[in-house]
Amino acid sequence: MRTFRTYSFATRAWHRTLLDDAEVNFLRSMPLRNQFEWQGRVFRMAHATPQGHLSEYLEPDEWASRVTGIDADYVLLGHTHIQGMASFGKITVVNPGSVGLARDHRGKACYAVCHDGQMELRQVSYDAGRTAALLRPHCCQYKSLTAWLVFWAATNRREVHGRARERPA
Repeated sequence: MRTFRTYSFATRAWHRTLLDDAEVNFLRSMPLRNQFEWQGRVFRMAHATPQGHLSEYLEPDEWASRVTGIDADYVLLGHTHIQGMASFGKITVVNPGSVGLARDHRGKACYAVCHDGQMELRQVSYDAGRTAALLRPHCCQYKSLTAWLVFWAATNRREVHGRARERPA
């Protein structure tokens, strides 16, 4: 898994050319972690670790030690793009995987669903080329799909620390 870090560094300069300063500042303004209550359950979300580190690769065998002392029912993590779920006492750690860049080499869209207080991991086969072709016309006025996604996030309400927040001015 750690070999993907090399690719991440190699593409950062290119990705930076796709976003203007306002888009970069918007992304930098996003919280490193978020905690909220939904349907009687407490969720903590973070990109890579429950503590809010952005670039650390947290292996499933490290999850237990990193959720100690956290007051949540579910800890939702990502970054590795590898789907997984495990419970440690009252806390369940969930990595939904990735819809478009799963790193488990199965070529499926991976995600998680919480229904009636229960978390479920799901995977769906899809045609990535067809999906990209369908998205392309909707983001063609932007420099990239990434820029379109940033625009979409900036123009829609975001949920931050359990309260709705309007996009930054």
